[in-house]
Amino acid sequence: MLGSLLSSALVIVGLLSANSSALTQRLIVVGGGAAGIFGAISACEHAAATGSKLSATVFESGNPLSKVLISGGGRCNVMHDERKSPRELSENYPRGSRELLGPLTSHFGAAEAAAWFRARGVKLKTEGDGRMFPTTDDSSTIANCLLEAAAKAGVEIVSRTKVVRVESAGEGGGFQVEVAPRSGGRLSGDQETKFSAECVLLSPGSSREVWDWCASMGHAIADPCPSLFTLTVAEASGGGWLSGLAGISVPEATLSLFEPPAPPAQGGAAPGPTSEEGPDEPPEAPPPAKRKGKKKKKKSKSKPLVVKSGPLLVTHSGLSGPAALRVSAFGARHLNSAGYRAALEVNWAGEVALLEAAALEELTRCAKKRPDLASKAVATFCPLLRAESGGGGGPVSGPVGGPVSGPVGGEEGSSSAALVPRRLWAALVGGAAGLPSERRWGQLTGGELERLARALTRCRLQVVGKGAFKDEFVTCGGGRLKDVDL
Repeated sequence: MLGSLLSSALVIVGLLSANSSALTQRLIVVGGGAAGIFGAISACEHAAATGSKLSATVFESGNPLSKVLISGGGRCNVMHDERKSPRELSENYPRGSRELLGPLTSHFGAAEAAAWFRARGVKLKTEGDGRMFPTTDDSSTIANCLLEAAAKAGVEIVSRTKVVRVESAGEGGGFQVEVAPRSGGRLSGDQETKFSAECVLLSPGSSREVWDWCASMGHAIADPCPSLFTLTVAEASGGGWLSGLAGISVPEATLSLFEPPAPPAQGGAAPGPTSEEGPDEPPEAPPPAKRKGKKKKKKSKSKPLVVKSGPLLVTHSGLSGPAALRVSAFGARHLNSAGYRAALEVNWAGEVALLEAAALEELTRCAKKRPDLASKAVATFCPLLRAESGGGGGPVSGPVGGPVSGPVGGEEGSSSAALVPRRLWAALVGGAAGLPSERRWGQLTGGELERLARALTRCRLQVVGKGAFKDEFVTCGGGRLKDVDL
């Protein structure tokens, strides 16, 4: 929401400065969301502070601030941690981090937004992940604050009335705006439906019609596409190994997004895994015959398009939670251009930043140097413990600050201290790593240990589509930031 407030404040002040006049100016705002209403408030307050005269009207085709009321699960995530520097905050914007750094620093950042709401009686709190909410945990607190501030500033808000046309008024400057009331709208009968305005603020969210208006007036438009959604993965449906795990979560996972894999060669399917290879990767081809002459460069592994971490939730169709949503936001363009097909690697042990080599070392220690585990089924429980459970009543080993394994007593019956939940571990063992259900720790081969380490830290999934994130809908695109004078 901070980005919406910032953009509105900057655009409105710039417009009014460019059109200062002793006469009353008219501002029409298209869209009664947080950006539109805050923009109108900022315009009226700026006009009053500079002795200008301004009439501001907001037209909303539905009900004003409806998205604010459902944001943050009905609590309204107002902004991120006000104590963070503008540079830290700008880096969390998927697109435009460089362009936003200056405005967040010198105009209107998180600290200014927090002060604005507090000055109007809203108490805020900062949660552990940095998100800021009203202490009431009720989004209507924010909506009411904006509506009350709008009324005090003299902003008129017209609901259920759609703006159907905006065009330049020609050489004289200004704009011509036409509106059409919907059922229950305030305009009716012979009331005015066409307006002239010196300034227009477009804040309709994602609207193809509005982008067309902008393009007709010479603005370059970046094609909008979804930017906040859950990830649909093949392994969660059709009997895939993630099926039946909906509701399971890990407190911290790392997701890496890659280009979609190339389709198998025509005339045959890709070969399946052998006893030493998991289903995540195809078997290696035999080494080529040695030839004299210049050595061929080894093909490097493709780099991920996006890498993001955070809590991760398994759903009926795939993955959700902050980690998945961050990948969808930062990878929005990549995913859209690929038809929402991509390869995804999940490090389920992100809580302790465990990498594949360290995982292999720790799992090998469990298999080869833990006689208490030798006769235990691998799928029964995860012997690697969460960081805060490291003491565990026994000796610990592994990388500094990383996972540890403790004695089997107690751990087999408890999933609270295990690095991953019991059911997820069983699915990783039998599904992602492809180990037989009866395999015991003392029987694991080197290849099987490698597959298990890979399943835990580089679990390959296939993204095959996107879902919705509750009732919220966010897009990227629209007016290009580099074309806006910030």
